[in-house]
Amino acid sequence: MADDISLRELIEILLHRRSIIIIITLGALLASFILSYFIIPPVYQASAVLKNTDYQTGVALKLADYQANGGENTAVLRTAPEDYVPLVQEEEFLERVAASKDLPGGYGPMKISQMIGVAADNDKGLLVITVTGKDAAEVALLANTAAAEFVDFSWQAEKGRLQKIMEYWQEQLAATDQQLEEVLAELEDRQARGLWSGHLEQEAVAFGTARAELKISLHNLSNEIATLVHTRPFAVSSLASPPTAPVSPRRSLNLALAGMLGLMVGIFTAFFVDYWQKSAPAGNGE
Repeated sequence: MADDISLRELIEILLHRRSIIIIITLGALLASFILSYFIIPPVYQASAVLKNTDYQTGVALKLADYQANGGENTAVLRTAPEDYVPLVQEEEFLERVAASKDLPGGYGPMKISQMIGVAADNDKGLLVITVTGKDAAEVALLANTAAAEFVDFSWQAEKGRLQKIMEYWQEQLAATDQQLEEVLAELEDRQARGLWSGHLEQEAVAFGTARAELKISLHNLSNEIATLVHTRPFAVSSLASPPTAPVSPRRSLNLALAGMLGLMVGIFTAFFVDYWQKSAPAGNGE
């Protein structure tokens, strides 16, 4: 058919309009180069790694959970790095990092909170503190400062948390002792009067069992606290070093995408210009 376009004609159009394709492709590459290297500010990232020292003695507590904060169950022992992740965003920790003498001025808790991130690897026992910012040296310094502060902060926070649990269990033990005494007194009174007291005997056994479990748990928890006094939950495994290349913008990727996009737009423009000129009415523009 006369209207059919052969492959040769398509190639001839591209060769004839190659200047349009080259100009548009180079323009896209140049625009991407200017944006990536001169306009978009580079963003750097540095990470410091903490290793879980696994300070727990491994003694199983009889009461694995305790009731607190309106009935919410909270695990007694933090046994995995992910259990410590929320501590990194606590206001007290951010304030300690901001107040560190190693950091230059201008770092507040809010700014640090926006720059810092944390990830946990439970299988390897690692906690990775990552800092993102516009200065390569400062992100490495902030990551190392945060890691050093977290070693002491996590230690103090864990001691305080376990101490609160112990105080709570001691209160529970005191309340259980009082209830047990009341039940035993009532049981003795009913037995002295020859009254049936089977239900009180069951209550006495239940309170006695709860009391024994609480005492075992308190003993084990005391061992955990004693161990924690001499051992930090984490130690710095590797310090962050100033990054040599930014993580954003991804300059090579941007240039590659710009080149592909420019080439596609150039080819489309070449065909469009050729079609426009060939389909113009006879005598138009002459």
